[in-house]
Amino acid sequence: MLFPSKKNRNFTETFSSTFRIAMSNYRICQIFIPLLLCFLTSTQEALAQEINTEQGRKNDTVRIEGSVSGIASSYRYAPYMLGSWNDGKTSERSSFHAELKAHKKMGNEGRWSYGFGIDVLGGYNHTIDYRHYNPSGEWIENTWRPGAVRLIELYGEARWRSLYLSAGPRSFGSVLLDDELSSGDFTHSNNARPIPQVLVGFNDFQTIPLTKNWLQINWAVSYGRFFQNSYLTTQSNFLWSIYTQNLNYHYKYIHFRTNPEKPFSVTFGMQATGCIGGSSYIYLKGKLREEHHRGFRLKDVFKILLPFEGSGDEYYAGNSLGSWDLKARYRFGNDWQLSGYFEWPFEDGSGIGKLNGFDGIWGLELKPSGLKWLKRLVVEYLDFTNQSGPIHYAPQLTPGSTITTDNSGADNYYNNSYYGAFSYFGMSLGSPFIMSPFYNLDGSWEYLWNRTRGFHVAANGNISGCLGYIVKLSGQTAYGTGNFIVKHPRKNFSAMVEIKWHRNVGSGNLGIRGRIAIDRGKLRGNNLGAELGVSYSTNFSY
Repeated sequence: MLFPSKKNRNFTETFSSTFRIAMSNYRICQIFIPLLLCFLTSTQEALAQEINTEQGRKNDTVRIEGSVSGIASSYRYAPYMLGSWNDGKTSERSSFHAELKAHKKMGNEGRWSYGFGIDVLGGYNHTIDYRHYNPSGEWIENTWRPGAVRLIELYGEARWRSLYLSAGPRSFGSVLLDDELSSGDFTHSNNARPIPQVLVGFNDFQTIPLTKNWLQINWAVSYGRFFQNSYLTTQSNFLWSIYTQNLNYHYKYIHFRTNPEKPFSVTFGMQATGCIGGSSYIYLKGKLREEHHRGFRLKDVFKILLPFEGSGDEYYAGNSLGSWDLKARYRFGNDWQLSGYFEWPFEDGSGIGKLNGFDGIWGLELKPSGLKWLKRLVVEYLDFTNQSGPIHYAPQLTPGSTITTDNSGADNYYNNSYYGAFSYFGMSLGSPFIMSPFYNLDGSWEYLWNRTRGFHVAANGNISGCLGYIVKLSGQTAYGTGNFIVKHPRKNFSAMVEIKWHRNVGSGNLGIRGRIAIDRGKLRGNNLGAELGVSYSTNFSY
């Protein structure tokens, strides 16, 4: 959206009084309902469970995996479907990596359990060349290459009854969509490098007391920190951009689910995320026009958790984006499952009130039973072309204007006028279907093609007992942004085929993976790429 919070103050003026009351109550309930249910659920478990402090600590097992892989491409970076959904590990034109993982899975039995994990990636990456307008006021040819050794994950987690705590950078994707086959969650996907953060919530859906197992709840809240200052310094274009440093990250969700044991079950709720604190430098025509130093204080933790309106010309603290989520699943008598889902995006009140038309991720997911050749099928339609319209007008920003009516538009998905692009090391923290700033070879630090629509299809299954496959197809047309609609839209078609082979060898499992992917069109360029990887994993008990 154009401004992070000013238009949020008055968006309720466009809704009915009923909706204003609902939104007001939602802000209060967003915190207190999960806390109340957390207390009730924990109390219920305390009465139902027997105390067994040793349970959950017997036969602890660590999964260790080592792998090597390489990518080669014909264009400036890896094809869309090789460089996405991989926790930001590699999107460069060519690379060769060795990776070592060790994970101890947290158990669900007993009153408490714990887990931990580490994922280290090292190797070679091809450089990316791009034009860069530096603060000295000159165009230069710049190159960028990721570090030879990168820490992807390093976390610890613990569960006490139904409460969950995690600390450190950890890979976790969508709470609603299929991370392996979906185009990606709008709010939180597995596309970018994991952010160091602390997360607290439920470890899974918990039955709400007094509902007779009819309704369950799951929620989480996290706070983190971006560690990409040096990357932004070398990558950003200081001709016309927003340059940020030391930003903090916030994410939360609350979902409700009807009884999953029934043939028909519905999951519904909301996700929200955003940035807060740090410093922003706004450059126009190569000159520093504005700078904002917000810092980060303890009260900011609560300001972004439950935004309240300031006084006078004050904005809400932080920017915001998220989605309304719904997924309905029906299980047939032969155990086939068909699900329909949507994620309706929002950047502020206009999106929360569903004033952004048909925008969203609309999907169907089929899980057959008894078919080896088809395990899952996902079909999605994605539309981000409305964005509450291209016009945003707030009378408070135009003193003396005779126009007193607010026009809450120009959401500008994933872009923000004070906090920059919603990305980490150039990769989208949400859906990679909207092309990330990483692919802007002129150093522009924003999403240039977020007004887009298209489709995504993916399936997986087994060819034989030890041989599996994944196939993905997508197509899209991009129209620039809501503020800058291009005269000639750009189109793209992408496809990928993956073959996986695995077999038990000794006390572990040996796997070989091969992938080939293409891009065709003016949006992502014409590209052909392939990846080959070998892995071996085993368990270590202590």
